[in-house]
Amino acid sequence: MSNNNLLINLVIMMCVITIMGSDLFAPSLPQIGQYYALEESVVQLLISVNLFGVGISSLLYGSLSDNYGRRSVILGGMALFCIGSIACLIIPNFTSFVIARFIQGCGEGVAVSVGLAAIYDRIKGSDYAKVVSKLCMIISLAPGIAPIAGGYIATYSTWYVALCIIAMSAFIINVILWKKLPETLLDPHHHSVPKYFKEFWRTTLILMKNPIFMSCALVQGLTIGVIWAELANMPFIFIQSMGLPTEFYGYFMAMGVGAYIIGSKINQHHVGKIECLNLLIFGVSLKLFSGLLLIAGSYYLTLTPWFVFLLSFPGSMGIGFILGNAMACAMESVKGKNTGNMTSFIGGTEMLVGSISVTIVGFFYDGTMIPIGGIVSLFMLFNLGMLFCNKAKITSVNLTLESTASSA
Repeated sequence: MSNNNLLINLVIMMCVITIMGSDLFAPSLPQIGQYYALEESVVQLLISVNLFGVGISSLLYGSLSDNYGRRSVILGGMALFCIGSIACLIIPNFTSFVIARFIQGCGEGVAVSVGLAAIYDRIKGSDYAKVVSKLCMIISLAPGIAPIAGGYIATYSTWYVALCIIAMSAFIINVILWKKLPETLLDPHHHSVPKYFKEFWRTTLILMKNPIFMSCALVQGLTIGVIWAELANMPFIFIQSMGLPTEFYGYFMAMGVGAYIIGSKINQHHVGKIECLNLLIFGVSLKLFSGLLLIAGSYYLTLTPWFVFLLSFPGSMGIGFILGNAMACAMESVKGKNTGNMTSFIGGTEMLVGSISVTIVGFFYDGTMIPIGGIVSLFMLFNLGMLFCNKAKITSVNLTLESTASSA
């Protein structure tokens, strides 16, 4: 169990530091826009291009780890993250900044996709759902704490300091991983390069033809997508449109994370007792409710950061019911040895949808919560449709999870 705890802690550290790569300087986005004299939609490229790099790389990291082992792929990806973070410090212009953020994102992709695969190598079934739920809850502290620190950095220093902290953290986690990270995949495939690509496409097609896997992967991906859309646009809405002092921005993000943790704790208590499908539907419904409230509030109320927090509270709780359950159902629906390919597919979907979401909301940005509320409502309605269309099939996965919980 101690080895499992070490592995889980290392994955948490990886994920926290890579997430911090965006969250720490998110409050500085308006400041960066002023520094380079750019519009909001252009500055948001620092987020969307980074997510695109995460998404593209995630699709490859998992299958690479199935072929060559988890440890070597994680070390390579995190080294690339460190290189990208250092590159952000020596940028001569905004274009170079965007390129460096893309490189950074290509490294970030390894944390979630291969990290979760490494955990799944050792923990299965409902136990995996509980571990992922706890892991997501702990990792969520990063987008709660980092924006607070980032807000004070932006107010009393400069966004360059945030980049320095990210680069130093990337270097430290690389040293720790080199010394402590175990190999969890005891029988990697070791295919030749041509056979590797053939196997990659074969397993990817299998996943895409699996309706349960695709439904749950898209539920997870669309949910993460709206989170990133909120992260990239909230600083402009709160700080520029609503006049919130930059140093206070992070506290509102932290309160949203607190709501998510409440939802996650309630979910952990009910996993194995209530069908996974019902937990998912409940979480998606809460997020949809918040999206509709934000749209209505934008039309009929004068929104302030406090009002936005209150209207978003049910949705933030709902995310605690979605993350973990969707991942576990997706993983349990595909039995086999290609765990890395599964987690990388889900991770890549999350970040690619996130990149698209940030771009869409940025395109329709008008200083109000309407674009965010709109994309939240649209994505959650789509999620509910997929869950109800595949209700019977997902229920069969629930039975597997419940029987695992009973035997445990």
